[in-house]
Amino acid sequence: MKKFDKIIFTLCMLLIPFGNVVFASDSGINKYYMDATIEKDGSVHVKELFDLNGSYNGFERIIETENTTASKFDAKADMYGGSSLHNASDLNLIAIKGIPKKDLSFSSFSEKGILFHSRKNGGDTDQYYEEMGNHSSQYRYRIYNSSNNQLAFYLEYQLRNMAILHDDIAELGWNIFSDKLVEDVEEFELLIHLPGNKKELRAWAHGPLNGNIEVVDQETVKVTISDLAKQTPFDVRLAFDKDVIANSTKATGVVALDKILKYEQVKADEANALRKEARIKYYGTAILCTLWLIGWIILIIYTYLKHDKEYQSKIKVSYYRELPNTYGPEIVGYLMHHQVKPNDLSAAIMNLISKKVIKAEKVMTGKKEDYKLVYLPENVAQTELSVGDTNLIYWLFHERESLLLSTLKKEAKTDYIDFLKSYEAWKGITINSGEEQNFFLVNTKPKVILIFYSILGIVCGVLASNVTLPIMITVGLIILGIFGIIYGCCYQKRTQYGNDEFVKWQAFKKFLLDFGNFSEKELPEIVLWEKYLVYAVALDCADKVAKQMELKVKELSTADYQTGYPTFTDFYVITSLNRSISSGVSSAVSQAISTRAMAQSNNSSGSGFGGGFSSGGGSFGGGGGGGRF
Repeated sequence: MKKFDKIIFTLCMLLIPFGNVVFASDSGINKYYMDATIEKDGSVHVKELFDLNGSYNGFERIIETENTTASKFDAKADMYGGSSLHNASDLNLIAIKGIPKKDLSFSSFSEKGILFHSRKNGGDTDQYYEEMGNHSSQYRYRIYNSSNNQLAFYLEYQLRNMAILHDDIAELGWNIFSDKLVEDVEEFELLIHLPGNKKELRAWAHGPLNGNIEVVDQETVKVTISDLAKQTPFDVRLAFDKDVIANSTKATGVVALDKILKYEQVKADEANALRKEARIKYYGTAILCTLWLIGWIILIIYTYLKHDKEYQSKIKVSYYRELPNTYGPEIVGYLMHHQVKPNDLSAAIMNLISKKVIKAEKVMTGKKEDYKLVYLPENVAQTELSVGDTNLIYWLFHERESLLLSTLKKEAKTDYIDFLKSYEAWKGITINSGEEQNFFLVNTKPKVILIFYSILGIVCGVLASNVTLPIMITVGLIILGIFGIIYGCCYQKRTQYGNDEFVKWQAFKKFLLDFGNFSEKELPEIVLWEKYLVYAVALDCADKVAKQMELKVKELSTADYQTGYPTFTDFYVITSLNRSISSGVSSAVSQAISTRAMAQSNNSSGSGFGGGFSSGGGSFGGGGGGGRF
């Protein structure tokens, strides 16, 4: 898969979960229906039906007949808002039931359901008990449901003496919810019936601006809200014919409609101003996000084509049967990965052995096989060494003539500071040598532009969240921004020379991986195999190549083998040495890094007042683990 294909694939994988977002909730209220009828005496007959999401044992419904913070009604005021006059005198509970949840609608109010009985102490299933509220006008019903959460809650009650009789109109001001509802409601719907109303009907609602109130006909008002957040108060206000509550005793003796209209116009203007501001923010942010997304796509494509897509290589070969260049295997590792890894250190040591600057001897340390690396200074003058080679020789042999591989691993643990200092010094020299080869382009400006622009995308995502744009947009912008930052930090492009070299070494690696498929005549002289194996370490294919070479050695004649490969008496020594040094050096570097991390961790505390973990684990009772399914 080409590099750009990988980028697009990764981006698609990040965005797939948001292609069709469906959020399932295990809390809150799914549907909440209320049906209210205004009666002749000014009372309001209320039916409620709601179903809870998730699992639960019951529900506590709090109903307040009074707004204890409302001001006293002032007949001489310029406009009429809410006052204590809108309070009900008391509440008459008629029934509490459980109704099957299936296909809930207003028609479900007529279902018989399961009648819940009152119990003073409460706690039993399919029963409820009434608790004392915070004040005398607060009614609290604790309802227990044993139906495995298959029943919706039904309440029927009467708010007595609630509607108001003015001289010109009748009025109802009703707080549907205060801040006592602690469940989010996905869909709320309320129907208010005004039997016999024929002439005047005005309706207002106050609360979340995404709600809607509609005069369905002269006898019906409908209120709907989607995604009603918990603890969000809202109310409705109706002005209608006096005949609807002809028997009401709550009379004011004032002409009220004009003052009600004046108050509601002020509230409507305030709400519309907020809506206008919200629309500007919403659509402004939506346009900003769209423009950013278009710019981001253009910038990503431009960055890839201009600064990331590799040059077309002039090399058109499937296999390279000889070493493409003379620089060391550690430089090849830098070319392949744009970094220097522990494997490259192993390859550099093997390369010094191949150059006969170091001799490797198999020895026994106790009962274990080991390798002794012996420095051969007499061969240095006859060998071309790089700066990295010289530094590596000094690191390994500056105070000794020989070194056991096991000793190197031991030093990585006991003297990890000096070990890592020497490793980082050699690594730095190798990187500098790799940079001198001019393999990679160095241009930070487009990286900075892409990263900065991607950060703006994350900011746009946060803004989108604040103005409640769809979650798919919010999350998508943040993911794209993070992707842009990562891409901006990680992409790299080789020079024309660097890419040609890369293609050559890839062709050489392919040759090594197919080594076992070539006939004896197609293979280079066995004297070169050791060198090939050294570079296979840097190309991350040494184990596979070594196995194929071992099989090929068995196929060679004894004479060819002895005369063609005088350096070692047994080719298996080479492959064994290769594996030992590769694993040993990588293990030494990992050990040094691990020891440093352990040295920097917090001390354990035997007193129990905090600190780092102590050794061991899993010695007490219990335990376990798991994951989602």
